[in-house]
Amino acid sequence: RWCWGGKREFGMRYCDGTFNGYGYEYKGKSEDKEFRQRLRVVMHTVPQSAVRSFYPPKRRQVIKLDQSDLCPSPPGMAAEIRRAAKAAKGRTEALVGEYFEKLLEDTAARKKDWIVRQVIEDLRAGSKVTVFTGRRSDADALGEALESKARAAGLLKDGVKRIWWSHGGVSNEARNAIRLEYMAYTVGSAGIGCVNVGTGQAWGESLNLHDTDIAYFVMLPPTPKDVQ
Repeated sequence: RWCWGGKREFGMRYCDGTFNGYGYEYKGKSEDKEFRQRLRVVMHTVPQSAVRSFYPPKRRQVIKLDQSDLCPSPPGMAAEIRRAAKAAKGRTEALVGEYFEKLLEDTAARKKDWIVRQVIEDLRAGSKVTVFTGRRSDADALGEALESKARAAGLLKDGVKRIWWSHGGVSNEARNAIRLEYMAYTVGSAGIGCVNVGTGQAWGESLNLHDTDIAYFVMLPPTPKDVQ
């Protein structure tokens, strides 16, 4: 017999049980002091250190790429613009536009190269990676660059699909198929991870980050205000 009595006995004594004419209802608590005293005998307290010892060996990590770390403001930018404007006899507006356009291209290229190098190392380490971008063209550029780099590094030579990229221009059915493949992916004997690249708008609510080891949130390129 259960040490707390049967269900009805327990409910009547500790859950403020009442008989309503049809059956018993348990909607509150009663004999709270006695109940707490009895719990002290059966409770097993586990210290936090012991709980942590059962955590998985790898920790879930979200990395937000800080633009200031990768794209510092070019030194002497204002002076450079003034010199260029003077040489061009006052064509300041056109030169500033051209300058920022070139600056954004260079910044985006540097940032893309950094992300690709980082993700390739994550794949070698057996991590499942998600990269969120801001624009469709960014998702395509990163996905293609990652696949090219991974192929050159020999990470795709066994023919296993490990790299996916998509955005709002891809159908819901196709994105759902990618999601299922990504979530079902296992490192296996090859020890190689996988990566899914997509826009935050298309993937922000459809991917469970608990199935991801590392998540990157990146915007390519930053705005001129961010570069300054």
